[in-house]
Amino acid sequence: MREIMSIITLPRKIYQQRDIIDNIRETLQLKEPILLVSDRNIMKLYGQRIKNALDGSDYRVIEDVRPEPEVSDIENTYRSLSGFQPKTIIAFGGGSVIDFAKSIDVKISYPDRSLEEVNPFEPLNLKADLVAIPTTSGTGSDVSFGIVITDQGRKLALGNFDLVPYVSVLDSSLVPSDPSIIRPTGVDALVHSFEALTANTSSIFTDALAEKAIETIFGILIDP
Repeated sequence: MREIMSIITLPRKIYQQRDIIDNIRETLQLKEPILLVSDRNIMKLYGQRIKNALDGSDYRVIEDVRPEPEVSDIENTYRSLSGFQPKTIIAFGGGSVIDFAKSIDVKISYPDRSLEEVNPFEPLNLKADLVAIPTTSGTGSDVSFGIVITDQGRKLALGNFDLVPYVSVLDSSLVPSDPSIIRPTGVDALVHSFEALTANTSSIFTDALAEKAIETIFGILIDP
């Protein structure tokens, strides 16, 4: 039986520290101008913190990303930028926000292409570095090469290795402590961990990460 090749893709850097977003500009030495992409709920909770951290830099904010964004949302947002060319895109939120930010990066880099034309095997010369700051567990979009969006209700799954965020920032102060939020997102992360463990492209490296994730998540779900 022919062995299936296993490929691991990760951001170039993964930062993990509580309250790191309060010093994100200096810590990551962000290139300007910056585009901050988020949604209203996250900005209501943490918007002032991230804005304070970016104070003094050249940045714009998109804060109306909705769950499972439509292709039309991405196209409209791209047009609203009116030629604004960010060198860094910060995705601040859950999976939908991160996938939206990836899509905007593609549109800025290839304005004449539709998102469906993204070829998984063609290198992308993206114009902006993508910094992902996940605020929920389970999505995995901050370390993956995939995008899931919708087009008139039809789900589109796109992928390219160059869509893996340049940096992932893990800040535990952004994770809600409410068990009603921890449990469903934790179960989502747990399912992904089991999927990784049973995937036919798994390896000793991914197995080690998946096994540790399962052990850790079970402990949190039992006693959040």
